[in-house]
Amino acid sequence: MKYTESQLQELHAVEKEILSEIIRICTENKLSFFLDWGSLLGVVRHGGFIPWDDDIDICMPRDDYEIFLEIAPSKLRKGYILQHYSTEPLTPQYCAKIRKDNTLFVEEYAVNLPIHQGVYIDIYPIDKVPDNAAVSKHYQQKATFLKQLFISKMIHQPSYTKTKIKKILLSVIRTTLSVLLLPVSREYIYTKLNQHLMKYNGLDCEKVSCIGTKRGEHYVNDIFPLQDAFFDGIAVKVPNHPDRILTDEYGDYMQLPPEEKRIGHCPALFKI
Repeated sequence: MKYTESQLQELHAVEKEILSEIIRICTENKLSFFLDWGSLLGVVRHGGFIPWDDDIDICMPRDDYEIFLEIAPSKLRKGYILQHYSTEPLTPQYCAKIRKDNTLFVEEYAVNLPIHQGVYIDIYPIDKVPDNAAVSKHYQQKATFLKQLFISKMIHQPSYTKTKIKKILLSVIRTTLSVLLLPVSREYIYTKLNQHLMKYNGLDCEKVSCIGTKRGEHYVNDIFPLQDAFFDGIAVKVPNHPDRILTDEYGDYMQLPPEEKRIGHCPALFKI
């Protein structure tokens, strides 16, 4: 679907409510978080939301992320829920979401999933990455493989962001994997993925990565210490050197994309 201007404004308002709730819990419990991906780009380029964007992305150091997963179910105010494999085993994604009750934001790939489908904010853990380039590449490849195994146990359809050819190819891969994985439990895959992502956290590494992605790999000193910023009037934390982070992730990030690419998640079902 394509949003009307009023729908997008309503969606942004709900997401800012969720963001404020996450910030409250992190502040009260001294947990670190920072905006990343499109949300960080929005802060730097637009002072808040990218005008056509429809989500907010937060990252947390692994230790803080694990604490957040543990305390969020009891700390969240009424009307918000933590969605994660540990709280809702049928959720297809590895990372956590905070969703709001009595709203609807159903992405195309998740239409038939019996899970909470409210408006949400994504929360991603960051983990240390080995300094050796060859070892790092293997780390990323295995992380990607395990994430695909985990997702393929629940869904076969890729997200809207893929091109038509990539959608078809990924659908075939996921369907094949789902058959091959019938004897393997999601719990086993989740455990293996968790162990792999955290494999180097005890070492003194120069870089960290958002769930083992190459684009999400950054020098620790470019992220920490975190800096203060504002996202549509809400006080937030952002990386120490946003320019370096955004250049790694987007290249010439101040250049606006062509109009046909100015789209969000385009949910199949949406209601505030």
